[in-house]
Amino acid sequence: MNNIFKISMFITSFIPLWINIIILDLISIIRNKENILIEIFSIIIILGLNFICIIYIFYCINYIEKENNFNMYKISEVVHEKNMTSGYLFSYVLPLFIFDFTNWLGILQFSIYFFTLLFLCMRNNYVYINIIMEILGYKFFSCEIKMSKDSIYAIVISNDELLNKSDSYIKLYDFNKPYYLHKKIKSN
Repeated sequence: MNNIFKISMFITSFIPLWINIIILDLISIIRNKENILIEIFSIIIILGLNFICIIYIFYCINYIEKENNFNMYKISEVVHEKNMTSGYLFSYVLPLFIFDFTNWLGILQFSIYFFTLLFLCMRNNYVYINIIMEILGYKFFSCEIKMSKDSIYAIVISNDELLNKSDSYIKLYDFNKPYYLHKKIKSN
């Protein structure tokens, strides 16, 4: 998993916040037609950056799924991480609503917090639950997987239901431990 993919996942994981900021900026533009440079700048940056990130995520997922770098693993102890999305939203996105995005000081304060969080996520190899992945049907599963004799704990990202695949073999792509992407095996 390269750094651009991680950054793209991080940025798009804040889509609920970005939508809120765009709405606030549009309301500010409607109310205050004279001093709107910050709002216009903000909307352009948010839309452009998210568009690029979403395209890159699609590109990476499609590229990986076409690769043959998948290995067979035996999967056991599968748990669907249903609460990761809401936990993430309440822990990381909701607190960011306190910043005022209609003035430079608010944007600076937000940027310090946002880039600190980005740095920590990159350094600790953490991938956030992402609304784009949810829309595409991907889910996060905590699993124990085994390739040979050694079992390891993994977070498997899959657009297939893995709960019924316990004690069976699945194809996984090693993003960067502990994250793996599951590839459905097409049945003929």
